[in-house]
Amino acid sequence: MNQSITFQQCAALYIERKAKRNQIKPKTISGYYYLLKRLNETFGKRLIEEISVADIEAFIDRLYEEEQRADPSATAYDLAAVLSQVGISRAALARRAGLCVGTVEAAAKGKTIQFKSAEKIAGILDQPVTDLFEIGEKKERLSDKSILEHFRLLRAIFNFAVRQDWIKSNPCSRIETPGQQKKKINYYQPDLAWKILKALDGEDIKWKTFIHLLLITGARRGEIAALDWSKIDFKYNIIEISRNLVYIPKEGLKIVSPKGNRPRYINIPQETTKILLEYKSAYEKRKQRAGSQWHRAMKENQNYFEQMCEGTDFLFVQRGNTGFPMHPDSVNSFLIRFQKKHEFPHLNPHAFRHSMASILIFEGQDIVSISHRLGHRHPSTTSDMYGQLILLADARNSNCIADVLLRRAKTYLCAK
Repeated sequence: MNQSITFQQCAALYIERKAKRNQIKPKTISGYYYLLKRLNETFGKRLIEEISVADIEAFIDRLYEEEQRADPSATAYDLAAVLSQVGISRAALARRAGLCVGTVEAAAKGKTIQFKSAEKIAGILDQPVTDLFEIGEKKERLSDKSILEHFRLLRAIFNFAVRQDWIKSNPCSRIETPGQQKKKINYYQPDLAWKILKALDGEDIKWKTFIHLLLITGARRGEIAALDWSKIDFKYNIIEISRNLVYIPKEGLKIVSPKGNRPRYINIPQETTKILLEYKSAYEKRKQRAGSQWHRAMKENQNYFEQMCEGTDFLFVQRGNTGFPMHPDSVNSFLIRFQKKHEFPHLNPHAFRHSMASILIFEGQDIVSISHRLGHRHPSTTSDMYGQLILLADARNSNCIADVLLRRAKTYLCAK
């Protein structure tokens, strides 16, 4: 056995190999490096074979301690006024700073953001961060999800070490997996969904189409943002979901395969096809007005996305005469404006996905077809995620059985 490899070296080799063999996505890699900061602080320089069960238990216990994480926070004094003075839009600032639009929107409204984000904003505006923001210390306990993610990565790294014959066994296998409280699924009742669809009739056709697709297909926002016109079969009313558009810090937009690494084909109703055709008409007019600028943008897409998008006409593009795909976070910014305008409760893109699933469950559709539509690799994933809704829907089955075997039977026997 190798007696000299450290935990930090082992972790780096593990991630490098997974990335080289396309076993993990760029966003997952970014997440791994974030988790490794804390893991390497504790285990980094130690030899992999010297790390014991007790060491890992102590590490997990520390994660559960109150105020384990202390991140500087920043609250803008009056960022909206500053942006007005310098003549830069919030979307442009977000793009130049490498931030999501929602972060800049929050800062402009006086909400607290991360200090690192404040630094990026101040850098673009060429002003000291302390002139624009009030800096404070934010202390909070790590979430159960974050603790579980640390443990899972730790376990995966030790499994890798076992396979490389650097250690005999994985110490994490003797540790109870940290628990995570199951979150309540956030979905919209049909009456709210109807109101949302009705309100979309008065919005720009681009946003009407995007939100409509979120609700009808149940696709993730990045999967909708990555669509191009070749993925729409207008004759047979089918959409192919085979790509996902994500934002990776320090790298920008990336096109990756959808979760599960498999394309899926979703049937859409004729009403959705009609909206897509209406949007395509407006899209083609905009493209025609842009002329050569649009075609140049298509070539830039091909270079930017490493030959994955040759000649691609993305459905949803940025403002201006460009065919460059819009940032997935843009839909969050639209929903903030949309919900305030129509006095809706808080809206977020993923809740539309849950809403579609809940409607299908309550209408008695089988879990296998729902799982396929959502893009889950296994129906059990769908069952686990929507278990509470399935139980609620099962109450109708109870009433159905009672109606047939008990209530009707009573009427029948009385008649006899």
